[in-house]
Amino acid sequence: MTTPPKAPYAQAARALLVHQAFALGGLLRRFGVGSAKDAPVARPALFLPTGGNLLKTLLLNLVPYTPEEDAPIWEVPPLRCADLRGGKTSWSLSGRTRVYTWPARGVRLLDEGDGVRFMGYGPGVEPLEAPYRDPMVAQRLDAKGNLLVLRLSEERSFWRDFSAMLPRQGGKVAATVEHADNLQGELEDEGLEGRITLRVLGQVSDQAKVLDLRREVYPLPSGLLTPKAEENLEKALKMAEELGQGLRGLALQVARAVLGERDRKELGDFARSLPLERLYWHALDGAFPGFLARVGEGDSLERWQEELKRAARGAWESTRLFLGTGARHLKALAEGERQFGRLLGALGKEVRT
Repeated sequence: MTTPPKAPYAQAARALLVHQAFALGGLLRRFGVGSAKDAPVARPALFLPTGGNLLKTLLLNLVPYTPEEDAPIWEVPPLRCADLRGGKTSWSLSGRTRVYTWPARGVRLLDEGDGVRFMGYGPGVEPLEAPYRDPMVAQRLDAKGNLLVLRLSEERSFWRDFSAMLPRQGGKVAATVEHADNLQGELEDEGLEGRITLRVLGQVSDQAKVLDLRREVYPLPSGLLTPKAEENLEKALKMAEELGQGLRGLALQVARAVLGERDRKELGDFARSLPLERLYWHALDGAFPGFLARVGEGDSLERWQEELKRAARGAWESTRLFLGTGARHLKALAEGERQFGRLLGALGKEVRT
């Protein structure tokens, strides 16, 4: 076996912290334990407000709490192999510093004097469910009325689900976002004003497999959680989704006009091959941060409508060029043009009335 490279102490320490926080559950088969559980933030989306320097970032994220029955890993007796064998040790999954330093796996770095090359590895502490919510995690309400943690998706950008965590839809905003929103005015009074950004981070996973690592960055405007801003955000995302669904139907209409009556899968595959939906959402990925920055302003929805129209027109024009100039293609485009006009005409009726 090839000898692995040696990791400096700082690199090994960072890797250990990441692994303990983000390790996915799955087969383990070590020391009498068949499988391991997820680390505390292996799957949720994490909300991290950031300022222009480390001080401001810390202030934005250090949400006040009462440290009852809570202690970081270095303030408890050291765990040994015998403590973890057979899942012997279990702790309540609660307490801010306990969860932030959770020993999801038993790891012993083997020191070589100037770095680390190998490690001992085994099961960690068994988590016991508790009524605790990580301040960096948001929740949404599902169709059955249950609160579920928000996760990132491989297929769509997070902003499309932004309003799901708002109280208007029964969700719960990440405490770090709420804290940062409340703190903005105080920071300005202390001379620490400046742009605050919101980083939405996390893993996209399927069972024990990591599919993607995501980081999306948005502005965090003052007053994001006011009733007016929440209402505007909800309406804006609804408009975007409704137009997106309309464009999906338009793509199927074009596919049917070109191919004739075929089975659903064949028509669906052809419709998805068109750039219509893909380019529409890609354009809005770039437009949404600008809308969010002024979400509480009086004309924000009108401006957003223009962005939606611009994105849709660009996507439709690219689809026209993509489709070709055969007789069936031209007929499909002529029929599609009429439907496209109706979609834009219906856009934002709720806002105008």
